[in-house]
Amino acid sequence: MNYFLKNKNHYSSPVVQLLRVMITLMFWVFYLPFFESFISIVRCNADGTHYMDSSLVCFQGLHIFFFVMCMIFLAFLFSINVIFSVLYNET
Repeated sequence: MNYFLKNKNHYSSPVVQLLRVMITLMFWVFYLPFFESFISIVRCNADGTHYMDSSLVCFQGLHIFFFVMCMIFLAFLFSINVIFSVLYNET
């Protein structure tokens, strides 16, 4: 987008609008559902089991592995969101 703004003879409004739509779709369609699914691993019941899978004991064994993997993916999604928010501003 920055290239189009610097070179006015190549500036095309539909291209800029398409980039904005793609960024919006990436945020609303992909980011929020993945964020919800990755953050759901943290939620546990009062009896110490996971709220979706009652056979999974919270913060023991396999749950620790899932927790660490989800936190890594959350950091990745957060970095993508930061990049999108920086690129969305066309000034």
